[in-house]
Amino acid sequence: MEWKRAEEEYAIERQRLECTSPPLYALRTVFEPWLVIPDVDWDIMEFILAVFKSREIAEADPLWAVVIGPSGGGKSEFIRTLLDTPGTFHLSKPTPNSLASGWRGKGNSGNDPSLLLLMDGKLVLMPDFAPILDTRAEVRNEILSILREAFDGAFAVGKGNIGHKVYKSRFSMLVGSTPVIDRYTGESSELGERFVKIRLRGDSRVAKAKKASSTVPHVKEMRAELKKAVQTFLASTPKYVGVENPMQEKVASLADFTALARSPIHRDRFSREIDEVPCPEEGGRLARQLNNLIMSLALVRGRTTTNSDDLALVRRVAEDCLPPARLRVLNAVRTAPSGINYAAIQSASGLAKGGPLTRVLEEFLALKILKHDERTGLYSLHAQYVNP
Repeated sequence: MEWKRAEEEYAIERQRLECTSPPLYALRTVFEPWLVIPDVDWDIMEFILAVFKSREIAEADPLWAVVIGPSGGGKSEFIRTLLDTPGTFHLSKPTPNSLASGWRGKGNSGNDPSLLLLMDGKLVLMPDFAPILDTRAEVRNEILSILREAFDGAFAVGKGNIGHKVYKSRFSMLVGSTPVIDRYTGESSELGERFVKIRLRGDSRVAKAKKASSTVPHVKEMRAELKKAVQTFLASTPKYVGVENPMQEKVASLADFTALARSPIHRDRFSREIDEVPCPEEGGRLARQLNNLIMSLALVRGRTTTNSDDLALVRRVAEDCLPPARLRVLNAVRTAPSGINYAAIQSASGLAKGGPLTRVLEEFLALKILKHDERTGLYSLHAQYVNP
């Protein structure tokens, strides 16, 4: 089923929030005079708070997350509310040498200034991921390689003046990006596999522009008030001493399907034909990430047991981890359990006929998510993926 809920359903959710989580409702009332937040996108603030809380689950893998939205859409303001919160580290323009430095001062007698050491145990905040994505390919790839190895437990480097050095730095990450990040995660699947994603979905362009104009003389006051409100809220949430997670199996099934559905397919650079039988991603890492997220989300919502409301947000995150074109096609096919033809998929997904749509269908067929009846021309999901 398509995850996006109708606006009236979000109004019901807002009433539930007021009744069941007064601190969250109070936090929202602080935000509303300053920022236009469509009901469909308040989930993003809860997601961000859950990423912060995930640090308390000390034995879990760190949670890396990205908020994706258009320029000027408000994603950076969400993330900035955590700046200066104890346990966070603000990172703007890292370089390979700043992350793992060989500089030790005169005579190599100084302290190690490497950022990896300063990031250890923190939530690293990058309100704008563009400085990494926009740098030269070889530099970008080196930065991402260092971050990937740090995520996996350790980064080893050799420097002429200090020799072999191993950095063990465990940190969570929360970054903001425009949809351009999808192009880079398509080129570097390892980057995409380590981030869970959530995308802005609300459509309030004019209202956001008007609100931004009205707050011009008060931006400093706004940011200070939102930071204070977020820190006060986080102090009110229960600390992690264990969370009952009856949603664990459902999250595992969701992660397995999502990992398969986002798996990259390699094509010939000239013919654009699939030139390699895919070896799909398995869902182990994503299952850990999503279960970490759902437990942290329960804490944000004032509970120590996960429930179906938490699962709904995790489903949204899982869908947002898919390439947008694939998600459009998937939602189109889900509207017709008995099968849907090419023209109807094109109409429902809005993808251009020919190249883009055909490539997505080819990839889903190669991954064995979809099947195609040559006689009727209908596409449908394989039975095990109808309700992942």
